[in-house]
Amino acid sequence: MTACTYSLCLERFIKFFYSVVWMNVNSCVKAAGSALKSYRPLICEFCGAETLSGGGMAFCSNCESIVESESKTLEGTNPSLFGALASIRTAIARSDFDAAGVGYDGLLVMKQTPGLLYAKGIMSISHSNHVVSQIRYDGDGFMEGNSELRAKGSLILSEAKRLIAKSRAMSEKEAMGVQSPRLLYNLFLCDLKVGDLRAASDRLAGITGLEKDGALAIYSAIVLDTFAGRHHEAERSLERIFGLESPPANSFYYAAFNSFKLGDRAGASKILSSSGSLIEDSKRENLLSAMKLEDSQ
Repeated sequence: MTACTYSLCLERFIKFFYSVVWMNVNSCVKAAGSALKSYRPLICEFCGAETLSGGGMAFCSNCESIVESESKTLEGTNPSLFGALASIRTAIARSDFDAAGVGYDGLLVMKQTPGLLYAKGIMSISHSNHVVSQIRYDGDGFMEGNSELRAKGSLILSEAKRLIAKSRAMSEKEAMGVQSPRLLYNLFLCDLKVGDLRAASDRLAGITGLEKDGALAIYSAIVLDTFAGRHHEAERSLERIFGLESPPANSFYYAAFNSFKLGDRAGASKILSSSGSLIEDSKRENLLSAMKLEDSQ
């Protein structure tokens, strides 16, 4: 191939690629407008976070677990669980992770499930990050204080990994001899949180084999490719998911994030401004902060 031919092919590929990215942005913005008019809030039975849903498969805005319950329904059918989850969410919002842990312990005493173990593991990761974020390099005795904070953060992170490993082991036991895409998805989430991309890819293959064109398979591919930094591949799956009648609310965040990572700042901003409550507040703030940080460099 001559240099001229190579340059022409590269130019065509770039034009094609960015046409796909821009098409995804337009599809996303259009879908967001419809979703904000019709989606209703659901509550996660594992972490208590609310997520909007249009009736199709929905995934928790916080922990990514599959969600199906409406708040009023859960409050009426299981008021103790509803109250405990509300207390946990309130504690986390004020960074009182110890109180949130006590709340999870109370639920786990009543019944240990993979979902609750996983959710407490996710909370513990946030707790560890919060502790480490307090490290400072000014003031008297900062070295000793920082050492204590690092040790505490490491201990909490080890506990988080233990909880997620236990959740994965329980799900693997449940999945023995059972062809269930949902069980495979639970395992998929645990694999990602412990950084086992090979195992997560195997779970995705299993999910796809069971429901090739379903929302669960497409969404899982988006999550894995985004996590692995394969943003081009994630864009292709996003194109598919916005072709569904009721794309999962979290898809709008992934669309904005991948647009940003692919250099389409305008597209990412457009998605963020049009998606409203479809994107969880902390995720929106983190992405906006990342965009501002890039501007300052």
